Amino acid sequence: MEVSNLLGRGVKDSIALPNSIKRKTSGKICIAYIPEKLELEEKLAQTPPTFDSFLDHWYYLLGLLVELPIKSRDLVNSEGFVVINSEAINKHIKGASKILDYLWLNGILDRTNYTPGEKSRGYKYSSNYKGRYKEVKYRNNPYKPRKNRNTIKYHPLIESLDGFNSLIEFDEENALQWIAKQPERYRNRKGKICTFDRDRERIVVRRYSEGIFAKCSFPDDFGDKRLYPQWAICRGGYRHFLKFHGESFSQLDFSGSQLFLSRVLFAPDFYTNTSTGDKVCYWNLSQKVKNSTPEPINELVKTNNSNSTPPPHFTHTTYTASSYMFGKSSTTAMNTDVRKYIELVDNNQFYKFMVSELRKQQGYEDIKKPKAKRLIFTVLNSDTSKKNYYRDYTVPYKLWKTYFPTVIEYFESLKTKDHRNLNRTLSNIEAILVLERIVPRFIKEFPGIPIFPVHDCVMCPNSYMKRLELIVKEETEIFIGTKPPYKIEELRPENVCNLIPVK
Repeated sequence: MEVSNLLGRGVKDSIALPNSIKRKTSGKICIAYIPEKLELEEKLAQTPPTFDSFLDHWYYLLGLLVELPIKSRDLVNSEGFVVINSEAINKHIKGASKILDYLWLNGILDRTNYTPGEKSRGYKYSSNYKGRYKEVKYRNNPYKPRKNRNTIKYHPLIESLDGFNSLIEFDEENALQWIAKQPERYRNRKGKICTFDRDRERIVVRRYSEGIFAKCSFPDDFGDKRLYPQWAICRGGYRHFLKFHGESFSQLDFSGSQLFLSRVLFAPDFYTNTSTGDKVCYWNLSQKVKNSTPEPINELVKTNNSNSTPPPHFTHTTYTASSYMFGKSSTTAMNTDVRKYIELVDNNQFYKFMVSELRKQQGYEDIKKPKAKRLIFTVLNSDTSKKNYYRDYTVPYKLWKTYFPTVIEYFESLKTKDHRNLNRTLSNIEAILVLERIVPRFIKEFPGIPIFPVHDCVMCPNSYMKRLELIVKEETEIFIGTKPPYKIEELRPENVCNLIPVK
């Protein structure tokens, strides 16, 4: 069955609108998906809004309720509400909040409560408008992301990756069959009950089959050096339907990548090494990370860069950097907890160890493994200044302090200027390894064969995975100093996991 037959028939001819609403007569034509039952222009003519606006903005906002879940299911909560940040959307559309309020008051949308500083409102179509979707056209997408003028020049991979997009096929027929088998309500990997909107998922498949995999972007203002290929919004399950000359893909996924990459921060010469060799060091990181690095570390780097002897210690509040990597006596023996931490992450056993210890704590005996891992990992990237931090993460934080006091103290010191700095630092290291070493080498050795990096995951056709695996091992051992923990998955349609139904 064609996807287009499952969608709506389009929109009716234009009708007279109230004076408060104007149509744009020029600009690029864009497409939004709205419920087939919704005749927006008739509704506006019957109940005119009391504020001025453009009709195109109404269609854009309604289209977000389909467009945002296409990009990520994480933007939809367990009741099917799509989270929309009103502060961000008001920057692009004047009066966006008034439009959303009108749609709610007139029974077109349902919404959740707003918690200032913690929770944005969620929106979804009311029960009267559930069902199939139709295409509507409007002019000028009001959202205009900042452009990085140096995108192409700054990241040479973009041209190569964009060239691979035309080689990719999408198995639309099998994808639609998979959608038809999925339950309306399911549990996600976090254990929450979610709604599966089949009509919206069919739009997802249509978009992929028409070539959603277009144009990469490299927003260096993020400071993490990551490449953001548009095709990466092809969510995990749908990657099983990608083909290259009829052949499925496989993906190599680093296991516990950020924990594994964090081991390099404990290398004695990470901050003092100024060579441009193969080993990762502080000089590889983006300027945004360097700007957020605590001053004592920057002073050490500046001192070393002036060709003078670097000091053996640099102070930070009540402890010294040498105590992170070595004993208090500044011997060359690494602290016991640091040694144990590195050993666990190298063998991909860190989470197993921490989850087992967490389950020994009162109130956590029956905690599910995904939630336990999330609590343990969130300690690293959380803002300790937030009021709910210690309420939510007291027990996991105590485990870190008990078993790895030097490690967590060091990580916290890196977040004193900006709590996102540790995450950015590790993302920098990951991006350099994947985008500047693994992917370019594969492209050089196997020209014309598509390879797609998605942060700490790399995809290529099945028949080339053994060769990619060898490249990953060799480059990681050179760059990081040891072989990485990873797993390989064949992305065949028969291997895609079905959603877990709610009984």
